[in-house]
Amino acid sequence: MNKIFLLLLIIGIFIISCTDTLDKTTAYNDKPRIEYSSCSSCLECIDQFNCPENAIKLDQRTQTAYIDADLCSGCMNCMNLFTCPDDAFTINVDNIKPAQINDIIATSDSIGMLNIQFTATGDDSTSGRAFQYELVLTDSNDQIINNDFIPTVPQNSGVTENWNLENLPNDELVKLGIKALDELDQASLPALEEVYILGENIDEEPPAPIEDISINTVSMNSFNINWTAPGDDGNTGTSSYYIIKVHTENITESNWEMLDEYEQSITPLEAGNEEVLVIVDLEPVTEYYVGIKAIDESENISLLSNIAQATTTDIPDVIPPSAINDLQAIPTDEIIEILWTATGDDGSQGTAYNYEIRISQQEITEANWEDAELLEDPPWPLEAGSSQNYIVEDLQHEITYYFAIKAFDESNNVSPLSNVPNANLIIDVTPPSDITDLTVYEGITSNLNTMKIQWTAPGDNGNVGTADHYEIKYLTSEITESNWESAMLFDDPPAPQVAGSSQFCFVDVLEPATIYYFAIKAFDDFNNVNQISNSPAGKIVYQINTAACHNCSNCIYDCDYDAILQGPGYKYIDPDLCEACGDCTCPWNLIHKAVVAY
Repeated sequence: MNKIFLLLLIIGIFIISCTDTLDKTTAYNDKPRIEYSSCSSCLECIDQFNCPENAIKLDQRTQTAYIDADLCSGCMNCMNLFTCPDDAFTINVDNIKPAQINDIIATSDSIGMLNIQFTATGDDSTSGRAFQYELVLTDSNDQIINNDFIPTVPQNSGVTENWNLENLPNDELVKLGIKALDELDQASLPALEEVYILGENIDEEPPAPIEDISINTVSMNSFNINWTAPGDDGNTGTSSYYIIKVHTENITESNWEMLDEYEQSITPLEAGNEEVLVIVDLEPVTEYYVGIKAIDESENISLLSNIAQATTTDIPDVIPPSAINDLQAIPTDEIIEILWTATGDDGSQGTAYNYEIRISQQEITEANWEDAELLEDPPWPLEAGSSQNYIVEDLQHEITYYFAIKAFDESNNVSPLSNVPNANLIIDVTPPSDITDLTVYEGITSNLNTMKIQWTAPGDNGNVGTADHYEIKYLTSEITESNWESAMLFDDPPAPQVAGSSQFCFVDVLEPATIYYFAIKAFDDFNNVNQISNSPAGKIVYQINTAACHNCSNCIYDCDYDAILQGPGYKYIDPDLCEACGDCTCPWNLIHKAVVAY
């Protein structure tokens, strides 16, 4: 059948015509190739001279037929017997074989597979195009390995050939040899290479369990999960894929198979890299659990990961609190109190989350809101409609202060800017109220230089508040406005207490047996001062207990200091210095140091 095909092809394409000119043929020592490229009506040549089948060949590169003169000697007679034009044939001498292939790359990266790549050689050394290749495969014992692969038709010299062979012995060393042949079966030297064919590797080690799943960026219907990629074998290599489960029920090994898998297409990264996946289509305000297992290419499955947990947020709140429009600034001489009606969480409904109150020395607007000073510790918002206030301290007089407030809800929605009131501290011209009940305390004293005075505290403004400080003065004559400045100043007065409180002071710089007068003035923080108080007096003396000293009935309760003398085991009053006492003695423990008021 093949011969008939070739004959028909030759008849159809090239009709052989022979010649009667002996000059057209010459005896060749080398192998001649007679190409019939332009001959017609040469059917007789093929019919009358029995040419063997393998003598007629088809050159697939040029799609021309030729007769091998070594195999069909009758062709030479054909040329002499029949008429054929001179240009109907050529006789070529080919004694140059293809060059050896010298750059084979053979690799096996899949089970039973072999890839061979090399650069095509030529027909004549490295020129032209070889006729065919011959591939031989042998095992490590040099036994032929049969394979269905048929080498491809050679490409032009210099072009890369790429062969893929299948169904080779697994886990075995294969030797390969490749020759290039021309149309005269002249062969190149064999190119030799060895390659180990990949076999099935039994992998029993699963990926390491994931131990660091975390959840962040939580919203009402999604969150991100992060973890460190395990390997193919423990923490080495790269896993093939993940099974991720997200459920409202806690995930354990016992219920793992019953829970639905979360659909995802993440491709695992190499071990040690951070993986990130966004979990979507979740329900608001719902608690979710997340677990992961990693699988390798052999379907080995890791142990269950740690279980991460998160609760999705509520449906977003986009309604801000309404603006506060009744902000007031009420000044005193020391503070400014700001008052307002609480707004809501959503408009005027509910309760806002927090306030920002700002102060400035220029009018506050949306444009300069961030530049205004933020006041610390504002009150927590009350339910909408409630009255609220805030005290602003540490202010200066003769400066105009502007105030504004904004309310925020728990979603950080912010109200519009409030109205912007302003105020100045009031200048204080009201002095503390007058002290009219200053008294000297009568009774026993601890020493001979101290008297106790007492009074009722005035306020900062009249009888309201607390004064700033006192001035207490003493003199041996009654103190009035006219001699106030010349009176002696006591340098350790007590601090004022709130108006109406009872206060006292121990004046401890006095001399005994001397009548002293006292007076006091109160000052506020603006140095407003009240009128001078009343001016009571007192004297420090020895006092004799006449009830226990019966023979001293003529003695008085008080006497000058020098009139009282110390006797053996008792004190007595010198009658020469205390004329009213007469001649009187008394035990020492019946005589005391005391203050007498005047």
